Amino acid sequence: MEVQEIAAHVLGIPAHRIVVEVPRLGGAFGGKERAATIWGCMAALGAHVTHRPVQIILTRDEDMRATGKRHPFLSNWQIGFDEKGKILAWDIELMCNGGAYADLSVAILERAMFHADNIYHIPNARIRGRACRTNLPPNTAFRGFGGPQGIFAIESAIEQIAEKLKLDPLDIRKLNAYQNGDLAPYGQTIQEASAEAMLEHVSQMADYARLKTEVTEFNASNRTRKRGLGIMPVKFGISFTTAFLNQGSALIWIYIDGSVSVSTGGVEMGQELTSKVAIVVARVLGIDISKIRVESSHTQRTGNASPTAASTGSDINGNAARIAAEKLKRNLAPVASKLLQERCGITCEEPSFENGLIYAESQPDKTISFPELIRAAHMERVPLGAYGYYKTPDLYFDRELGQGHPFYYYVYGAAIALVEVDLLSGEHQIISTHIAHENGQSLHPEIDRGQVIGAFIQSMGWCTMEDLVWDKNGRYTSANPSTYKIPGIRDLPDTLEVELIPSNSKEASVFGSKATGEPPFIYGMAVFFAIQDAVKQAKPEARLRFPATPEAIVMA
Repeated sequence: MEVQEIAAHVLGIPAHRIVVEVPRLGGAFGGKERAATIWGCMAALGAHVTHRPVQIILTRDEDMRATGKRHPFLSNWQIGFDEKGKILAWDIELMCNGGAYADLSVAILERAMFHADNIYHIPNARIRGRACRTNLPPNTAFRGFGGPQGIFAIESAIEQIAEKLKLDPLDIRKLNAYQNGDLAPYGQTIQEASAEAMLEHVSQMADYARLKTEVTEFNASNRTRKRGLGIMPVKFGISFTTAFLNQGSALIWIYIDGSVSVSTGGVEMGQELTSKVAIVVARVLGIDISKIRVESSHTQRTGNASPTAASTGSDINGNAARIAAEKLKRNLAPVASKLLQERCGITCEEPSFENGLIYAESQPDKTISFPELIRAAHMERVPLGAYGYYKTPDLYFDRELGQGHPFYYYVYGAAIALVEVDLLSGEHQIISTHIAHENGQSLHPEIDRGQVIGAFIQSMGWCTMEDLVWDKNGRYTSANPSTYKIPGIRDLPDTLEVELIPSNSKEASVFGSKATGEPPFIYGMAVFFAIQDAVKQAKPEARLRFPATPEAIVMA
């Protein structure tokens, strides 16, 4: 929608004359939200002037130098706590490096502020934020959208509390975790808190008590190699914090052979949004997923689409598709009842749709097929197309007061990582990572598992190797694959165990499912805190800078 809107503005023509189609992307992680607009508009201008097709292709170096990155943050904070580690007060100022112009910096800063409490109930909190202009390319959206930066600050404080009181950081986290009925700093009541349960579950998965003993014994007998443990819980709010973006549309056509075409505003970028939308439609219509084709995003089929972002892709587009499919099912029900009466002699006002068949609950052995029903409906001039519109309910936030209900629900989880660090080279090895992730009633557990694992690995790279370097003029010097390192297959933990924890959440979204896009990104920070723990075994007063590159580890 944004490419259409801005291109129309640049060319001085109505938006309906700009057609934008987005085929499946090979990964995006924030960049599709705004970074593509400038290139789309350049191509549109070239085509408008020359009356010929125009394609813009950036080299990898051009792409990395021009495209904004995740916002670096500087945080000034104070925290008050008692002798048991109970947090009483939290005062933080979050400052994000926005680059040359604002782009999405203010919205990203806002989400960082919303997540500056993470899983912890703090009775007295003051959270402030500033977006800062600097001489760098404009930083932009990225997976987590400020949430990871806000969470990193409070988790750093938790580690320092545990260090000062000589208490287990796991116990500090469990002691301060939200309980049902607690209020977040922005006024939303926490209804289905499971942070403490997630921490307990992951500690059992990892056998945390045994790991602590083994780490202590290993460190006592090794001088140049040290091991450390890192714990990372998450409470991640799901919804766009800009309320009007929480809306979506879907268009469904059933063709006369019984096959189905579905269009939504959602962009497919490897997260298998199309698969989840197809699953939703298949459930409603009672047909096999192979009969459904989910089309590319297209401004003439689905207009005014919100970004596929904020982990809301399946929630918003899945619900819009569900609503459209339910309309079609209601249209088809009278025809189905008539056919069952004529062909099977069955009176049924609410026929069942399942496995490509339509039948009465009282006589499931007498059926008509879905294609038969569709042909009959077409002959009787019953509409076989439907539009569905969904807006996430009960969302509001007063920015002047800093109070409201910005999130439809929360996703909870926790991770524990064990690392070994070579103190001479600064290299580290992830020995094990255990992740417990709560995701409601999953639409597709294997897709969700892939999202959790992928997010963890991506975050682990952010925390340990993806170091941005620029010169005095603000030009990136780490701007190609030889100077900007990302994780490879050899960087995976020796042991990686992920457990998806189902729940019957009343606050969940389509068919009881919960988001898996951004929340599991937080788990990668367990690796950073595990490395920090290992470094402190050698030098207790050490302060490890972020990211924990080999150079940073040696300097610490």
